[in-house]
Amino acid sequence: MDFISSVLSSPMVMLFGYFLSLVSSIIAVHQFFSARKAKNEVARLNITLNALQVENLKLNNKIQSKVKQGDRSQFFQQNLGSVNIDNRG
Repeated sequence: MDFISSVLSSPMVMLFGYFLSLVSSIIAVHQFFSARKAKNEVARLNITLNALQVENLKLNNKIQSKVKQGDRSQFFQQNLGSVNIDNRG
C-alpha cells in the first residue's frame, strides 16, 4: 500500500494526471462547439429543405394545370383514340 501511495504522490504522476485532465477538457469543449455547430447546420438545412418542398409542390401543381394538346382531346379525358368533331353542316 505504501508503494501505491508513493507512486501516486510522485510529481510525474501528478503532472500526467493534470495533462490528461487538460486534454479531456479541451476535447469536451471542442465537442460542445461542434455539436452546436452541427445543430445549427441541421436547422438551416431543414429550412432549405422545407422551402424546396414547397417550391416542388408549386411546380407540380403548375405542371399539372397545363393543358396539353396531343393524342387526347381536352374535352374527353378518358378517350385514348382520335376524336372527330365535324362542324360542317
